[in-house]
Amino acid sequence: MSTHNPIMAQRAVKLHCFGYILKPATPDVLTEELKSAVEAVRLSQAQADIPAPESTFLTAVKNCIAANIGVAELNRAFIAEKIHMNPDYISFLFHKESGQALTTYILSERVELAKKLLASSAITIQSVTEQCGFSSTSYFHKQFKRVTGMTPQQYRAIHTTV
Repeated sequence: MSTHNPIMAQRAVKLHCFGYILKPATPDVLTEELKSAVEAVRLSQAQADIPAPESTFLTAVKNCIAANIGVAELNRAFIAEKIHMNPDYISFLFHKESGQALTTYILSERVELAKKLLASSAITIQSVTEQCGFSSTSYFHKQFKRVTGMTPQQYRAIHTTV
């Protein structure tokens, strides 16, 4: 009887596994697999130092953020659940690859959406707050002013196209 589980194997591939060890494993087999994994990570790090197009990881995270920007619970744990990765590793890798903290990126995307909504529609500030995923209007005001230097009302008055 085979103990091979194709579902687990598929999940391992999605999680970027380095090898597949059958039980019972000897110390020599474990040592060889660990050496291979360490070498793969080194090679990956060396390649990461070369400027390249946006990685699949960054694209996946940014797409997840764009698709869920209105969700107030959008954070690293939320993203981790969606793309099946560890939240700490997502934060680390996002910062390493983009040069920007994940929370900073989420905030900047929310503010950009708010700016578009404020300039192109007459919806209420409360609606803008909700559509951009801010937890409260006061928090939205505070973050919007910190990023843009003006209140949402001031921004709307200057930039409105409606």
